[in-house]
Amino acid sequence: MQIGDQVATMLPRTPELLTIVLATWRIGAVYQPLFTAFGYDSIKYRMDKANTKVVFTNQENRGKFDDLAKQTKMVLVGSKVDAQSWGDDNYAEKVATQSQTVDAVSLDTDAPFLQMFTSGTVGKSKGVSVPLSALSAFYLYMRYAIDLRADDNYWNMADPGWAYGLYYAITGPLLLGVTTYFNEAGFDAQNTRDFMVRHKISNLASSPTAFRMMKSSGVFEAAHNDNNNDSEAKLSLRCANSAGETLNTEVVNWVETYLNCKVCDQYGQTETGMTCCEHHALAHKCPVGSMGMALPGHTLVVLDDDMNILMANKDSLP
Repeated sequence: MQIGDQVATMLPRTPELLTIVLATWRIGAVYQPLFTAFGYDSIKYRMDKANTKVVFTNQENRGKFDDLAKQTKMVLVGSKVDAQSWGDDNYAEKVATQSQTVDAVSLDTDAPFLQMFTSGTVGKSKGVSVPLSALSAFYLYMRYAIDLRADDNYWNMADPGWAYGLYYAITGPLLLGVTTYFNEAGFDAQNTRDFMVRHKISNLASSPTAFRMMKSSGVFEAAHNDNNNDSEAKLSLRCANSAGETLNTEVVNWVETYLNCKVCDQYGQTETGMTCCEHHALAHKCPVGSMGMALPGHTLVVLDDDMNILMANKDSLP
């Protein structure tokens, strides 16, 4: 592998995934996530556009790359026998032959370190090359919106196959030197609550969908009523954060009551990172239903159809 080469994974939230992400950055290569729910067409489109050099995947997802293996090197995270059956390199064998130390690579701030693709809500998914200079914006979000602190037990529930999980479950917390938690299990309300209690999660990031699923499960209400005098079974949350779509008032009130913390609504995109936030660590007005204020260093405006800036208090667009 060379500096700037594209390294992709299609793996669940496992230690191997995090190892590959960090190793990719260490050698100056570019990390490209592939969401585990993608099918053949979505994978091929992204690999073709990015000119992916190597893909790490597991036995469960390897069949999706049957034809694509002809155009890129494949490394299987799994047994040696499974790797041989596909004609792939075996992850464990390759790791065992590597040096324990690798010299860091110095890159310019405009050098890419992530190769993302938009979710494709408007037309075809579009490639987004994320430069190292974006790390300053990641820092601002983690520091002022998330309010990540050195003593936090931080859990971002988002999948790192997408921007929010990769930017703010892996890159952001490690940029600040703070431990980040991952749960390998799929979403389940009881498992989610047990995980928070077991690891004393103090700072949570998730999506409105997940918060609604927690609410509808009844698990948190039952535990709230049953454990009023049981300190070992209580949540330790100091704050919560939500991104992906607007939080409604009912969910906000539910979080405050049953998770016993404030939840802040925050907005961003794959192309920009987070830009408009309710900030836990900054004091500002935030009316109910608002997604907050511009992230420090950002300017947010409303444009009309001719790309002219609309002044404050002007009637909304038709």
